[in-house]
Amino acid sequence: NNSITAYAGTDQTVCENSAKLQTFDPSPGTGIWKRVNGLGAISDETNFETTAEISQGKNRFMWKVTQIGCSDSAYVIIKNDLPSVADAGNNESVCTNSTSLQANIPAIGEGKWQSIGGSGILENPSQHNSSVTNLDPNQNRFRWTITNKSCSLFDDVIITNNSVSAN
Repeated sequence: NNSITAYAGTDQTVCENSAKLQTFDPSPGTGIWKRVNGLGAISDETNFETTAEISQGKNRFMWKVTQIGCSDSAYVIIKNDLPSVADAGNNESVCTNSTSLQANIPAIGEGKWQSIGGSGILENPSQHNSSVTNLDPNQNRFRWTITNKSCSLFDDVIITNNSVSAN
């Protein structure tokens, strides 16, 4: 009996643009990884432990094992839930105690503002261009976080309030 059984590993969800493909050493046979869905290169298609670049969403790979004229294939799905890169906009100096924040609109995921230093009241924290009022004098730091399922990326912006009040 020359039968062989392939195993491609356990399905995974990751928060990055690469993933480890890992199965068992097919010796004395040989194995090869093939991408079925998704984009990106496989580091070493013939290595049972290798790394693959993956695109956002579902990426499907096949591990085919051949030994003494027989072969078998197995599949693994690696899901990349990485959101869009967060960009909170440029640091800004203002002469009033209010301004509008200018973050990017996420293509993948949902964005949300939060105050992480100084103060300020966010008018609509889930809007990329939310107004903020009641800024403290000097520096105020705000964080724009984009979340997609269990993955998130963030970027900070500093708004410096240089307003002067006459006594």
